[in-house]
Amino acid sequence: MYSLTRRDRIFIRSMRPEEKKSARPWHPSCRRREETDWSEGQTSAACHGGKGMLDSITKLLDQISAVFLVLSLITGIIQCFFGYRLLKFWITLFGFLLGFLLGYGISGQLVSDSAAVPVLAGIAAGLLVGFLAFKIYLMGVFVFCGLLGFYLVSAISFPSGDGWTVLAFVLEIAAFVAVGILSVKFARPFIIVITAGSGAYAAVRALTSLAPSVTLLQVQNSRLIILLVLAACGIMLQFLMTADDSRPRAAGRRR
Repeated sequence: MYSLTRRDRIFIRSMRPEEKKSARPWHPSCRRREETDWSEGQTSAACHGGKGMLDSITKLLDQISAVFLVLSLITGIIQCFFGYRLLKFWITLFGFLLGFLLGYGISGQLVSDSAAVPVLAGIAAGLLVGFLAFKIYLMGVFVFCGLLGFYLVSAISFPSGDGWTVLAFVLEIAAFVAVGILSVKFARPFIIVITAGSGAYAAVRALTSLAPSVTLLQVQNSRLIILLVLAACGIMLQFLMTADDSRPRAAGRRR
């Protein structure tokens, strides 16, 4: 025997006569089953809603990634073919970012009550360092190209161990100094080769991610050939466009 609660009796009395005749035998577990079915439906709907939101976020992140890849492709091509002409702009921008990070980090440690003060200090420091980098051109060239050499060596994977860690650090510092000195001593040819090579690498890498269905770009040897051809074209074009930049210096030396 099942004991009916007061709520169950009210529910049965509220049924019409024809509903009572056609209704299947009922006991309290029916209501528990109905409540369980309802809760499972709500859980399923919540799961589908969460999945839809996750798909939307994934799609948005894919779109943002595609935008960054397109920007990387464009800037890489510009760097490859016009890197020497735009070097002062890149050095100024790099100086601004470096000054902003330093100013923001130092002021953020000193002033923790306000969020606006570190931002303003970072902007002021960025403008100052960017202006100095623009005016002191060769120092900017030394730092900019030296960092490229530093990160190139840091990309090499060395074996694990304290001795290898020290060796890697020494090689990174040596690459920074050597590349920086060479870029100052042989500014025009060295900068042209560095900017054309780095721009070609960035462009090919972005293009490979944007066009995964192109088989030619997915083969490493093919990518290397495309990179070398693009870098060679960039080097030739930059030497042709900047040929006049070395003539006044040669004329001045003859005098």
